[in-house]
Amino acid sequence: LNVGSCAPGPQGGELMVSPANTMSVMGSVWPGSGTHNAASFYVSGDVDATFSIHLPSEPVILTHISSARTMMVEDWVSIPSAGYGSGLLQNGFQVVYVGATLVVGTLTDNPVGIYTGTFNITFDFN
Repeated sequence: LNVGSCAPGPQGGELMVSPANTMSVMGSVWPGSGTHNAASFYVSGDVDATFSIHLPSEPVILTHISSARTMMVEDWVSIPSAGYGSGLLQNGFQVVYVGATLVVGTLTDNPVGIYTGTFNITFDFN
């Protein structure tokens, strides 16, 4: 999942990357010219098998690489939708796309730089 670059404004805001790879902006955050991408996962197995998708249930914290400042990623969504038996391996595979919302503070809260973090997504075959 990559939200690209952005510049925080005086009130902060949100950058939302959809599973369809579109970006929306709320508040005083300006998206930069960098690339944004939904996360994608190639799931494979038996033809026509179903699988479940489990997205993070809690916000994920991203940490600035040279300070203790953090941002939060929340509101995880996927195509196909998360849940029990929501995926189907037509022809033995399916690509799952995942998006989320990055909550950005003010420039004081979130100085310019690189923020990193990890998240877990689980795929269970039914």
